[in-house]
Amino acid sequence: MIEKYKEAKQLYQELLSSKSINKIEKSNLYLDYINKIKKLAYQGFGEAQFDLGLHYEDTNFFGKNDFYNPFKVFYWVKKASDNNVADACNNLGTYYESGIGCKKDMNKAIASYKKAIKLGNKSAVKNLKHFLLYLSPKSSLTRRRLATSMSYYY
Repeated sequence: MIEKYKEAKQLYQELLSSKSINKIEKSNLYLDYINKIKKLAYQGFGEAQFDLGLHYEDTNFFGKNDFYNPFKVFYWVKKASDNNVADACNNLGTYYESGIGCKKDMNKAIASYKKAIKLGNKSAVKNLKHFLLYLSPKSSLTRRRLATSMSYYY
């Protein structure tokens, strides 16, 4: 599966680096990439699940995304998180925090950020810190939770 994923990512890199192909060719290349990613995602490959989730976000390679679907974003990123993809865990934390494609759940947001940190995602450290401060900046309980949580990761 890893080889097929590398092939798909190579298509995406072509999209990013090509200046000479026209819009139709770019669309065809992107569709080929998405089809390859979908197959891998349905086979349970975590990185492809994350990429497919990103495909359904409000913006994509072409700008405003006509395929935007917050429920599909959440579904596929959650699948990738369950497969221990660090970036997916971090994104999942923001989805739970904001209620993107799911009901807001502060405890699940914290758990997702912590999982992302354990898997090595550096952005999750900042996101967790800001999130805990946002909960209630004047609360001593929040300051204690923040200190406890953050000391674990430094």
